[in-house]
Parts: sequence; structure tokens; C-alpha cells
Amino acid sequence: MKEAVSTEFLIKRVFAGEVSNWLFNGSNVGNSIRIFGPLGGSILKPEEGDQNIFCICGGSGIAGIMAIIEDACVNGHLENNKMEVFFGLRSEKAVSYTHLRAH
Repeated sequence: MKEAVSTEFLIKRVFAGEVSNWLFNGSNVGNSIRIFGPLGGSILKPEEGDQNIFCICGGSGIAGIMAIIEDACVNGHLENNKMEVFFGLRSEKAVSYTHLRAH
């Protein structure tokens, strides 16, 4: 298994959000924070055999799915299996991963 060299976070800035606004404040660069997670149960388990992957998510739920897609690609799971992702948003403006925008 390939070891991760970086970690990405998808953080949505909420108008009156205490934590998201603190994170987006440039004066916090270099500060340490303690994190935990993930809390969800959606993980890729290649040891359970070759299976196609079907994902449904909306909004910031794409963050966990992006991790599953990356893991499947890095570990060769998609060489013999298919993956379908259905991703819903209220509008195109809500896309956080800009490379996912429809053209």
C-alpha cells in the first residue's frame, strides 16, 4: 500500500461559523489544531474482494468520496472494477473541488 504524502481537508466557510471563520483567518497560519475522525463508515475494503463501487453523495459529502476514489486509484482497484459516483448539489456555484465542475 502506498503511504500518503499529504492530507487534504474540505472546509466550508459558514457565515456565522466560529470554527470555519477561525480556520479561514490568515493570522492562524502555523497554529496547531487537534483533529479526530473519520466518523463515517464509508471506507474501501479491498480485502473483501473485487467489487464495483457505487457512491452517492451531496455537498461536502464529496470529501469522503474523494478519499475513496484516490485510494481505489492508488491501489489499482479500478483496474478490474468500475466506480460510479452520483454527486448532487443545489447549484454549480456550490462545487468545492473546482476540477469537478461540468464543462
